[in-house]
Amino acid sequence: MMHNQKSEWMVKYEVLIEEESRAVITHPRSRLCFWVNKDDDHYKKNPYPLNEIQRDAFLSLVPGIAAIRVFLSDENEIRKGLKKLNRLLEEEIAKRKNNRQDNHKKLLRSVLENELAKLGFQVPLKKAVDILSQPEFLNFVLQGLLLKDPGAGLSHGEFTHIIQWLLIAWGNEEHHFLKGHQSAVDFFQKIGTKDSGNNLSEIHIAAAYSELWIIAVDEAIPDSYSQKIEPEFTSPISLHQFILRDDKNDFNQLQNQVRLRDTKRHHQQGVEPSYVSKSMFGNNMSNSSNNSSKEISQEIKITCSLL
Repeated sequence: MMHNQKSEWMVKYEVLIEEESRAVITHPRSRLCFWVNKDDDHYKKNPYPLNEIQRDAFLSLVPGIAAIRVFLSDENEIRKGLKKLNRLLEEEIAKRKNNRQDNHKKLLRSVLENELAKLGFQVPLKKAVDILSQPEFLNFVLQGLLLKDPGAGLSHGEFTHIIQWLLIAWGNEEHHFLKGHQSAVDFFQKIGTKDSGNNLSEIHIAAAYSELWIIAVDEAIPDSYSQKIEPEFTSPISLHQFILRDDKNDFNQLQNQVRLRDTKRHHQQGVEPSYVSKSMFGNNMSNSSNNSSKEISQEIKITCSLL
């Protein structure tokens, strides 16, 4: 399909995306009012407002965020993407059987990395071991790097944000809803910000851009600002539970893999914390004799939910 030829999905939802785009910067419940809506009382009290250039750059991303929210409200599109991921997992299992390899060892990670690499994201995936500040986290986003999030809790799922962005990237390849951006990873990286340590300007910009991340893919409780969509899968908890509770048997293999990861983390954690303590991986980090240098280099701090 040519990029200038709209898909049926885009024809159906284009107006709704525009309405949601306006709503996310004007609705009083929206976290973006604080940064861009000059008529909002919260904006007027913001001690660190964006300057005009920063504000324009920030606002240029809002239509894409709105498009992602609308896409993640479409259960049919989400189910279609999850079925595709499930099929890829089954194909990888068959390939491993033919090669007499372990059928399930790092299966989900392997398939996700392969697909993300095709789409331009940085691989291999890295695993977090401590809480990140907003600038630190968004600096990884700037690099096009998605992180496994074992510390966000079992209800969240460590691969859920990765799956969200894979579905978004696949959806955008088909429907081209991220207008003005070359690809999903191009848009993803624009949500990222620089981290130079204690630069106050960068810290304030990261605080603003973290709100874009939250309303796109990290809402604790999904909220519709236009009141015309139900953006259920902007919540990683909702997507994780949707995978685990699939009653149509559309993605059994994916469901099995996610459950295996949850079981592993449950045994490691004992109980479900808000975040895993650094000691969860402390021994692995300190005992380098038990890990290759490559594996250790892939261990970084736990991502915060930015809430």
